[in-house]
Formats: sequence, structure tokens, C-alpha cells
Amino acid sequence: MKNENFKNAFIIADELEINHWLSVIKEKYYEKIPSYKRGVYHQLVNNFTTPPNGFQLQTWKAQFLVFISDFDFEIEVNIKTENPSLIDNNKKENFDNSNKQKILFAYSLPLRNSEARPLSNLNSLEEYNKIAQQNKDYELLNPINIMNHNFLPEITNHSPNILHISGHGDEKGNFYLQQKNSDNGVEVNTNSFFDKMNFIKTECASLKIVILSICYSFHQATVIKGLFDVVIFTKKEVPDVLARIYTEHFYMYLFEGKTPKQAHNYSLMIEPPRGYDGLKEYFDIYTHS
Repeated sequence: MKNENFKNAFIIADELEINHWLSVIKEKYYEKIPSYKRGVYHQLVNNFTTPPNGFQLQTWKAQFLVFISDFDFEIEVNIKTENPSLIDNNKKENFDNSNKQKILFAYSLPLRNSEARPLSNLNSLEEYNKIAQQNKDYELLNPINIMNHNFLPEITNHSPNILHISGHGDEKGNFYLQQKNSDNGVEVNTNSFFDKMNFIKTECASLKIVILSICYSFHQATVIKGLFDVVIFTKKEVPDVLARIYTEHFYMYLFEGKTPKQAHNYSLMIEPPRGYDGLKEYFDIYTHS
């Protein structure tokens, strides 16, 4: 029987792994799916990505396995891989592991303002630093403020590998230094933001990953995604509590040895507090890996 290895892997796959399999099927096998079955395929994918009321994962898995049961082609599974559904994601980014990867938090609001801190508090920052020291891969630099147009040297002088920018943004693509709409705030439009990040990249070749903890930062991410290996961004306005939850889990997974892409994907699966949409509604990633 065809696809026995795939079926065995699919039965025990979690949501992240299923998402990977769907991407593999779309990229490598879609043209082999009979045209009369493609409508069923699209419906199954839609039901998984946007679950209807009463959605049950195990029932959906059974439906998907029935769907592929009469495929006349084999879906390749690397059975030597402990987790076959993450073959591509198990690739490590091109990091120089001879030195710690330096993480720089840059806040466009005063540090005393809780909204400015993507982590819940400075004690959390210290805890993450302890974890980073233990795994010898990452170092958290002292956080900095970027509350005026002259913040570029403050970033480039630190030569970070990962830059995490936190602050306010709006639906038009403006990034605000200090409080949004405040009398002494500085508005940075998308073009100006690109110029600044391009300068930073020119002066700081080690910078590979940028995390934009800014509402509506898909505007900024779209223009800078060609500059960096990984850009994490928001799709709309993000409640502070969700920004904190995402960031805490992202770094937890990163410090455990996950790649940035894996850390992002796993963070999206964290259950939000009651009354909030899931994290995947708010955060997204551009990556060249």
C-alpha cells in the first residue's frame, strides 16, 4: 500500500507538523492530485487553517487520510528523521556558533513604561539571560532607548545579531518614537524606516534577525525583508498581553535550541487568554531559510 510511512507520521503529527506537510504537498505534489479531487483538497486545507465551529483535529486527520488513500504517487518521508514532518525546519540558520548570538532590545518608549517592554518585567529579562548563559548560544545586551532620530549609532555600536524593536505603530505604516501622537513624539514613516534599517545593516553585517514588536509592522517588514534573514512582524494592532506572551515563548524556544522559524511557529500555538484571538492572527514571519 502506498503512503504507509506518510500515514503513520501524519496520524501522530501536531498542528505545526501538519502545517508543514500541507506546504510540502502544495509545493511538490499538487500537480499530481487529480483535478476532480483538488476541490476537496482546498476544502480540507481551509478547514485546517480556518477551523469551523466544532472542528476536531482527529476527525479532520481521518478525512485527510481518506482523501489521499487512492493517490497513485508516494509522498516521500525521511524515516531516518526522528520527526519526519520537520525535515526542512530542522536546518539550522547560518549562525556563527563560535560566539554567542547577541540580542539587543530597543524600546521607543521609556523603559519604566510597561507597554514598552515585550517581556513582562526586567526580572523576566534577567531570567532569560540566565537561560541564555546556560546554553552558551545567546547573550542579552543591556536594553536601549531609541526615542529620537539619532538612535542609529546606539544600535550599530552594539553589533547585535538579533534586534528586537518595541514600540507603537499605526495602520498607515508609521512607527513612533515615544508615545504615539504625543506632543514630543517623532513619527518615522515606512520609507524613513527602511533607510535607517538599511544603514544599520550596512554598518552591522552581523545583524541577521529583526523582530518588530510594533502594531501593524507588516508595513515595515515588507520593505526590509530583503535586508535580513528573518523578520518577525505583526499583522495588526496587538494587545500588550499577547505581545508579552508571544515574546516570552519565542525566546524560551530560541534559548532551548530551536531555530527562529521554529521558535516563531511553536509560539503561535500557545493558547491565548480567554477572550483573545490566537497568536497566529497577530504575528507572522518572513524568512529566507
